[in-house]
Amino acid sequence: ERAQTCLRDWLALEPDNAEARYGLADLLLAAGSVEDARALLWSVVDQDDRGSGHRSMAANTLVDLAARAKALDALIDEAAARATAGAYFVQGRAHTRQRDFERAIAAYRKALEKQP
Repeated sequence: ERAQTCLRDWLALEPDNAEARYGLADLLLAAGSVEDARALLWSVVDQDDRGSGHRSMAANTLVDLAARAKALDALIDEAAARATAGAYFVQGRAHTRQRDFERAIAAYRKALEKQP
């Protein structure tokens, strides 16, 4: 709980800090607050992280959560509805997890079209 408080304080000072948002999402997952964590993970995915790697980590976490819940198709639909570069990246990861490489490539192309 103290770690969550520290990360929330950090986010109060730097609301766009992907590292802090990802860290808080990780702690929330550990505490069982899955929906709050998912919201933070999506915010990281949708942010242009300029190569910091947080988008990839957040996307992988979203895909892992969906795979464990046997909800990859629902995640793919959610990503399609969001229609952001980051969401298409998540969609590509989910298709890759399903071993549907043609759809994964199409999703990654959409992500690049949105944000080269």
